[in-house]
Amino acid sequence: MSSNTMIEMAELRSVFWLEIRGKLNRSYLSPQTNYEVVFIVKLNREAYGWDRPVTLKRVQPNGKVQQQQVTLENKKREQYIEICVGEFNSGHDEKGELEFALLGNKSYIGKSGLTIRGVIIRPKQY
Repeated sequence: MSSNTMIEMAELRSVFWLEIRGKLNRSYLSPQTNYEVVFIVKLNREAYGWDRPVTLKRVQPNGKVQQQQVTLENKKREQYIEICVGEFNSGHDEKGELEFALLGNKSYIGKSGLTIRGVIIRPKQY
């Protein structure tokens, strides 16, 4: 993840609700290839509220949903980490949009200190 390219990043300062969603048209993907969807994030030293799990969700064009819950509290601080949303095969000539999300579960406990560098959809390395 080392790059000299300057990019804008979103930094979460203080919220009670977190919802990051994205879509990608599958026509951009190579057919018959295994892919993974990964969020690149960093927790700062003072980050709080991450003892409650977040939901990682992926929805295929056919409506098939893959989701999991992950707690970020014990993840490394002050460095970017990858959080895998899920894996899928692009199929042959499959059309439609792939949807993905990182969702903070509804709670009255605030969250702070998360930097979102981006989302990567890349061929899966075995």
